[in-house]
Amino acid sequence: SLYALFPTIEAGMLLEIAKHELKPVGLFKLDSRFCDKFELERTEESKTCAGTTRDYPSLHSLLIPLTTYFQVLQAFAALSGDTTSMHIIRNSTGWYTAHLLELHQHYEWPAVAQYHMQLHLIHRHEMADSDYS
Repeated sequence: SLYALFPTIEAGMLLEIAKHELKPVGLFKLDSRFCDKFELERTEESKTCAGTTRDYPSLHSLLIPLTTYFQVLQAFAALSGDTTSMHIIRNSTGWYTAHLLELHQHYEWPAVAQYHMQLHLIHRHEMADSDYS
Protein backbone atom coordinates (compact mmCIF):
# COMPACT_ATOMS: atom_id res chain seq x y z
CA SER A 1 0.00 0.00 0.00
CA LEU A 2 1.02 3.62 -0.43
CA TYR A 3 0.79 4.11 3.31
CA ALA A 4 3.34 1.33 3.89
CA LEU A 5 5.70 2.92 1.36
CA PHE A 6 5.28 6.43 2.81
CA PRO A 7 4.54 5.98 6.53
CA THR A 8 5.36 9.59 7.41
CA ILE A 9 2.72 10.98 5.04
CA GLU A 10 -0.88 11.00 6.23
CA ALA A 11 -3.29 8.76 4.34
CA GLY A 12 -5.43 11.76 3.38
CA MET A 13 -2.43 13.49 1.83
CA LEU A 14 -1.56 10.34 -0.16
CA LEU A 15 -5.13 10.26 -1.44
CA GLU A 16 -4.95 13.95 -2.43
CA ILE A 17 -1.81 13.22 -4.44
CA ALA A 18 -3.26 10.09 -6.06
CA LYS A 19 -6.39 12.04 -7.07
CA HIS A 20 -4.28 15.02 -8.24
CA GLU A 21 -6.05 17.31 -5.79
CA LEU A 22 -2.97 18.56 -3.93
CA LYS A 23 -2.31 22.16 -4.91
CA PRO A 24 1.31 23.21 -5.40
CA VAL A 25 1.25 25.53 -2.40
CA GLY A 26 0.59 22.42 -0.26
CA LEU A 27 3.75 20.58 -1.29
CA PHE A 28 5.57 21.82 1.82
CA LYS A 29 3.45 19.37 3.83
CA LEU A 30 5.52 16.55 2.33
CA ASP A 31 8.73 17.82 3.96
CA SER A 32 8.74 17.33 7.71
CA ARG A 33 11.78 19.60 8.08
CA PHE A 34 9.78 22.57 6.81
CA CYS A 35 6.21 21.59 7.66
CA ASP A 36 6.15 22.41 11.38
CA LYS A 37 7.98 25.70 10.86
CA PHE A 38 5.67 26.79 8.04
CA GLU A 39 2.48 25.78 9.83
CA LEU A 40 3.44 27.98 12.77
CA GLU A 41 4.37 30.96 10.58
CA ARG A 42 1.59 30.85 8.00
CA THR A 43 -1.47 33.01 8.45
CA GLU A 44 -4.88 32.05 7.12
CA GLU A 45 -4.42 34.55 4.30
CA SER A 46 -1.11 33.04 3.17
CA LYS A 47 -2.55 29.51 3.27
CA THR A 48 -4.95 30.39 0.47
CA CYS A 49 -2.49 32.03 -1.91
CA ALA A 50 -1.21 30.29 -5.04
CA GLY A 51 2.31 29.88 -3.68
CA THR A 52 4.98 32.42 -2.94
CA THR A 53 8.63 32.63 -2.06
CA ARG A 54 7.45 32.85 1.53
CA ASP A 55 6.16 29.30 1.16
CA TYR A 56 9.23 28.18 -0.77
CA PRO A 57 12.09 30.59 -0.04
CA SER A 58 14.62 28.62 -2.08
CA LEU A 59 14.87 25.99 -4.79
CA HIS A 60 15.89 23.47 -2.13
CA SER A 61 12.72 24.13 -0.12
CA LEU A 62 10.68 23.21 -3.20
CA LEU A 63 12.72 20.29 -4.56
CA ILE A 64 12.60 18.16 -1.41
CA PRO A 65 8.77 17.95 -1.19
CA LEU A 66 8.41 17.97 -4.99
CA THR A 67 10.63 14.88 -5.20
CA THR A 68 8.48 13.16 -2.57
CA TYR A 69 5.37 14.12 -4.54
CA PHE A 70 6.87 12.58 -7.68
CA GLN A 71 7.78 9.40 -5.75
CA VAL A 72 4.19 9.04 -4.53
CA LEU A 73 2.86 9.47 -8.08
CA GLN A 74 5.27 6.80 -9.36
CA ALA A 75 4.37 4.41 -6.54
CA PHE A 76 0.66 4.92 -7.16
CA ALA A 77 1.09 4.07 -10.85
CA ALA A 78 3.23 1.04 -9.99
CA LEU A 79 0.77 -0.28 -7.40
CA SER A 80 -2.10 0.13 -9.85
CA GLY A 81 -0.19 -1.94 -12.41
CA ASP A 82 -0.02 0.91 -14.92
CA THR A 83 3.56 0.43 -16.13
CA THR A 84 3.15 2.82 -19.05
CA SER A 85 2.15 5.68 -16.74
CA MET A 86 4.90 4.69 -14.31
CA HIS A 87 7.56 5.06 -17.02
CA ILE A 88 6.07 8.31 -18.33
CA ILE A 89 5.94 9.74 -14.78
CA ARG A 90 9.55 8.72 -14.11
CA ASN A 91 10.82 10.26 -17.35
CA SER A 92 8.69 13.41 -17.11
CA THR A 93 9.57 14.11 -13.49
CA GLY A 94 13.27 13.65 -14.18
CA TRP A 95 13.05 16.05 -17.10
CA TYR A 96 11.03 18.57 -15.10
CA THR A 97 13.47 18.55 -12.18
CA ALA A 98 16.36 19.19 -14.57
CA HIS A 99 14.28 21.95 -16.21
CA LEU A 100 13.71 23.68 -12.86
CA LEU A 101 17.44 23.49 -12.12
CA GLU A 102 18.21 25.03 -15.51
CA LEU A 103 15.66 27.82 -15.01
CA HIS A 104 17.14 28.53 -11.59
CA GLN A 105 20.54 29.07 -13.23
CA HIS A 106 19.15 31.75 -15.56
CA TYR A 107 16.34 33.48 -13.65
CA GLU A 108 15.62 34.89 -10.23
CA TRP A 109 14.08 32.42 -7.79
CA PRO A 110 10.71 34.26 -7.41
CA ALA A 111 10.10 33.97 -11.18
CA VAL A 112 11.00 30.27 -11.19
CA ALA A 113 8.78 29.60 -8.17
CA GLN A 114 5.83 31.38 -9.80
CA TYR A 115 6.41 29.46 -13.05
CA HIS A 116 6.34 26.17 -11.16
CA MET A 117 3.16 27.06 -9.25
CA GLN A 118 1.29 27.99 -12.42
CA LEU A 119 2.53 24.98 -14.39
CA HIS A 120 1.68 22.59 -11.55
CA LEU A 121 -1.87 23.96 -11.35
CA ILE A 122 -2.33 23.42 -15.09
CA HIS A 123 -0.83 19.93 -15.12
CA ARG A 124 -2.93 18.73 -12.16
CA HIS A 125 -5.94 18.68 -14.47
CA GLU A 126 -4.03 16.86 -17.21
CA MET A 127 -2.76 14.27 -14.73
CA ALA A 128 -6.30 13.70 -13.50
CA ASP A 129 -7.03 12.63 -17.09
CA SER A 130 -4.01 10.26 -16.98
CA ASP A 131 -1.84 12.54 -19.11
CA TYR A 132 1.59 12.52 -17.43
CA SER A 133 3.61 13.74 -20.40
